[in-house]
Amino acid sequence: MTSRALLPVLAAAALLASSLGACASLKEAPDGADADGGPPGSSGGNGDGAADPDGTGSLPGSEGGPSGKPGAGNGDPRWPQWPTPADAPDDASYMLTNGADGAIVVDKVTGLAWQDTVPTTMRDFDGATAYCDALVYDGQSDWRLPTRIEAISIMSFKPGFDETTVAGPAFSSVSGAVGQCFWTSSRLAQSTTSAFAVTVAAVSGMQTTSTCVARCVRGGAALGAPIAKQFVLTADTVTDPTTGLVWEKTPPETEGPYANAEARCKALVLGGRTMRLPTVKELASIVDETKRDPASNGAFGDYSVRMYTSIPRWTVEFGDGSAVQGPTGFSYWSRCVAGP
Repeated sequence: MTSRALLPVLAAAALLASSLGACASLKEAPDGADADGGPPGSSGGNGDGAADPDGTGSLPGSEGGPSGKPGAGNGDPRWPQWPTPADAPDDASYMLTNGADGAIVVDKVTGLAWQDTVPTTMRDFDGATAYCDALVYDGQSDWRLPTRIEAISIMSFKPGFDETTVAGPAFSSVSGAVGQCFWTSSRLAQSTTSAFAVTVAAVSGMQTTSTCVARCVRGGAALGAPIAKQFVLTADTVTDPTTGLVWEKTPPETEGPYANAEARCKALVLGGRTMRLPTVKELASIVDETKRDPASNGAFGDYSVRMYTSIPRWTVEFGDGSAVQGPTGFSYWSRCVAGP
């Protein structure tokens, strides 16, 4: 299905065009195999409802991971390998260490270690990738460019225009100027010319020849070949055993105002759980960035539409997987969630 809400897309594009330039023209990526091992509505890839068959049992950058993790990740850094963190983490979520080359911020939820203050040098995608791969910082040489979902994990999403910051409050440089972009290692739908970049207003595609800043990360698995993501399905829900989130399986096929979507989710009970609208990080966690139209796992159905988050200005577009801040007052779809 194709989203009918075109005006908000154009408005968001106009908001970003002056500072970011035009986004890439993308080709539709071929569909990969549904990661749940079967069509929507099946009991899961292995037939018994079990999920996460790789059995890694650990989280990136940690030894066994935080004790509160719902389940093990699948080892693919395109997907969150941790319980989905809060939308606006506070200083308690991070640990700051000072080394010979500068400060490192360790996220205690994800286990990932980040550069604190980053060089302001603008690099194209290949240059940013090479910079992180070659970086030796505080005696460590396994730095890399973060994936889309890893970069989103340290963002602090706020309701006002341009109040969102590209890094949480524990970081020395938390916002960046409007229009300042930060590269991720995630390409759009197997595109060779576009990759996801992060700004205060969007997580969206940029031409790889454009220039952005690089903030490097270490811990977790390096980006390799995609690994099929496993979900646990019932008649009404889709559960991610890694993040602990329980999703509405089949949303209403209609657009509406934000207030209606919020009220619908608050009134919805599935599997004994009271649902709600997802945060930006939660909704972004089910994007399958190797797919396009829709950019989601087959367990979630064929919905190439823009969906609400718990912040009215922020939506996630499941045509290409982008997250965009824009004006309110338009009509979008909604998919409710519970947990973790």
